[in-house]
Amino acid sequence: MTVEEFHCGVCKKTFKNEKQLQNHLQSKKHKDNYAKYRETVELDEGTEEILRQEEERKKAEEEAEQQRIRDEKLREFESSQKKKTRKAPQPEEDEEVKEAPARENEEEDEYVSKNKLKKMSKQKKAPKPGSSGATLKD
Repeated sequence: MTVEEFHCGVCKKTFKNEKQLQNHLQSKKHKDNYAKYRETVELDEGTEEILRQEEERKKAEEEAEQQRIRDEKLREFESSQKKKTRKAPQPEEDEEVKEAPARENEEEDEYVSKNKLKKMSKQKKAPKPGSSGATLKD
């Protein structure tokens, strides 16, 4: 079984995966070693231009990613604000607003549960406190 290795020629280090190599390339130690390496090695103009373009491309990608993240957070925030302040849809001017018919006696239409009805009927039938329920005759 072959194991893929990732290598930094400047620092002469080997890594197990690309993520480790990318982290290394962003490290201060690698950047210091790279600066020393560039001082000792003279690169031709074409190579210098390619390196400069690559650095600009990476910087632009990072900025674009940061902007994308900011935009996404802003959309999430705006969406959450809309949900908090969402109002019932208003009818358009062309649509007629239908009103409920007026009720003469609202108490009749009020819902009363079966248990409440039983309780009310028991209260009506129950004798008043202090009375024995029997009537006295003279």
